[in-house]
Amino acid sequence: MIQRMLSAAILGGMFASLPTAALATQAEDLGIDCKKAISTPDVTLCINDAYEAADKQLNAAYHSAMASIDKGDRSLEVRKDWRKALVEAQRRWIAYRDAECELTGFQWYGGTGRSGAVLDCARVLTEARTKALKQHANP
Repeated sequence: MIQRMLSAAILGGMFASLPTAALATQAEDLGIDCKKAISTPDVTLCINDAYEAADKQLNAAYHSAMASIDKGDRSLEVRKDWRKALVEAQRRWIAYRDAECELTGFQWYGGTGRSGAVLDCARVLTEARTKALKQHANP
């Protein structure tokens, strides 16, 4: 019962924000309906698919932010320093995401939901970072 409630809470919030096209995933290929998934392996696969979709959006936002640096009349030196700062910020953010989600996993230590919890943490933080990068792309 708890697993079913957790699955519904995680998956309900997760898929509400994704475009329908993003749902063509490994789970779908295996015939798993992520809106109804209740087994730990199915839920984990659905969460992984959602994380992968979020990661693709993050990469697109990062490239867009990088491309925006060359727009406008900024000097070559400013653009170089800005690129370097963005690369460093992204590297540090990845380290933060990984450490934070590893920490989240300890709440589930020894439980079958640990992998899903870690992946969902990564998804949530990735979506937030994507939003932030989109703001950097439109200074």
